Amino acid sequence: MFTGLLVPLLVLADDLCPCINEYFPSTQKFWRTCGQLAQVPRDIPAEALIVRLDCNSITSIPAAALSHLTQCTEIELDQNKISFMDKEAFKGMSSLVGLYLHLNKISTFEPETFANLKVLEKLYLWGNQLSSIELWMFRNLLKLEELLLNRNQISHIEDGAFDFLFSLRILDLSNNRLLNLNADLLINLPRSPLHLGLSASQSPSHTNQWNCASLCWLKHEEQQGTIRPLNTQTGHSIVCVAGHWNFLQCAKPGQSSQRTKNLFTISL
Repeated sequence: MFTGLLVPLLVLADDLCPCINEYFPSTQKFWRTCGQLAQVPRDIPAEALIVRLDCNSITSIPAAALSHLTQCTEIELDQNKISFMDKEAFKGMSSLVGLYLHLNKISTFEPETFANLKVLEKLYLWGNQLSSIELWMFRNLLKLEELLLNRNQISHIEDGAFDFLFSLRILDLSNNRLLNLNADLLINLPRSPLHLGLSASQSPSHTNQWNCASLCWLKHEEQQGTIRPLNTQTGHSIVCVAGHWNFLQCAKPGQSSQRTKNLFTISL
């Protein structure tokens, strides 16, 4: 059973983020949400295990701003206005398992930004402004299991970009600007089933206009039995997530778009 694949329905920040400004010593949770923070606060206790700074107005994460949080396992920075992260923004956070950066304004980040996050399992970058995935972006994330890149503006993925993600279980590329998906991008991913999101939306800025020829390998794998559409509890072959039916929009040159299933379980 997996969760988090594809974007949940967007709701108002007040519904998504309880307005809390408190540190809970018994559980080592630091919450400062739904406020007007413009920068990372300096008073986060070093012993904090879980840090919530979501739903603020933070614009950047400078070097060493979080370096004292060596025990922190989870940090939520989503729903801010982050457009810049220093390459040493997360230096020292060697215990981090979950990093949530979705719904910000990130268009790129420096090499090695995530390099020291050796035990990171969840990286949520959906709902940002990324336009390409470079070779170096996720190179050292050997423990990463969930990588959500949906609802960006990605039009290019460099060969080898996912080569070192040996633990990956969920990869969501839906609602971007991709045209092709090369089988070689996934060749080094784990042999256990990979949950892959490829859907398209009606929004011109978040639509994968797939070239059907580039997905022939998916059909071949399905025919071989190594790819099978995921099923909902009602037995339908199209997956329903967060109350919405999700589709893969596939357009051939000179032909109108046709819709087909967007989500496959891939055994490589």
